[in-house]
Amino acid sequence: MNKHSLDTLRKDFIAKRIALQKDQSSYSHRLEGLSKNILVLLQDIERAALKNVQHIGFYWPIRGEPKITDTLLHWQENTPQRKLALPICKPGEALAFHEWVANSLLTPGFANIPEPVSSAVIPVDVVFIPCVAWQMRLGEIWRLGYGGGFYDRTMQTWEDLPNRPFCVGVGFDDAHLPDDQWLPQDHDYPLDALITESKTLFTSS
Repeated sequence: MNKHSLDTLRKDFIAKRIALQKDQSSYSHRLEGLSKNILVLLQDIERAALKNVQHIGFYWPIRGEPKITDTLLHWQENTPQRKLALPICKPGEALAFHEWVANSLLTPGFANIPEPVSSAVIPVDVVFIPCVAWQMRLGEIWRLGYGGGFYDRTMQTWEDLPNRPFCVGVGFDDAHLPDDQWLPQDHDYPLDALITESKTLFTSS
């Protein structure tokens, strides 16, 4: 797929995602489904002894990405050892996750995305990653992003860690990308799981 058609594919999925917000009742129902599935997934991860989840990395929503901030604040409340973190993006580098609380000072960073100011970098156990589109192919879950490569570079740096973060894509059902429209490239990294408003998928590898 050439760059022009890939850019067009991204624009189409982003436009479709933004359009979902026009029906507020339906959109609220979608967010409720996402929230429920996120909380169940976090319980399942700990119940299966995959990871003791104390620190979660997530994203500040832009361009119609589903907001999961309130869900994670609910997960965190009344448990002081639980921490949330937002990424700081620097071109050509892996993401660094800095602690975030509800009253954290934020500043526009790369692509004008809000980033924490003067907070500590923390290691994350689970990271929620926004998907422009997603695909399940041969038992693996793949994410189409904006094309900057930030999350792929970051997952590459985590690849050999003995206890690497559990990577969860977040997207809507409508963001499913048919196999004949896109093929993962060599630099793409598969996700461990994917959350939509109706389901949770896990990689089988």
